[in-house]
Amino acid sequence: MAAAALADMILSVGVTFAAGVISAVGPLAAQACGAAERSVRMGLWAAILLWAPIMVLPLQGQQIVLALGHEPAIA
Repeated sequence: MAAAALADMILSVGVTFAAGVISAVGPLAAQACGAAERSVRMGLWAAILLWAPIMVLPLQGQQIVLALGHEPAIA
């Protein structure tokens, strides 16, 4: 149970950060109206560029949990 809670914490940090950045695309597209295509395209690029660093968190979760000082059995 503790391992699942730690994994959820690590993943939710990245997801929350990415959701905050990507959520700005909707208002930009609505405001630009005619230029909405450009805003959406930039939003997709932002999503793609954020994906790689955020995926490092779950892939390196065991090392992160160990670095936080938890027992290896939990990690």
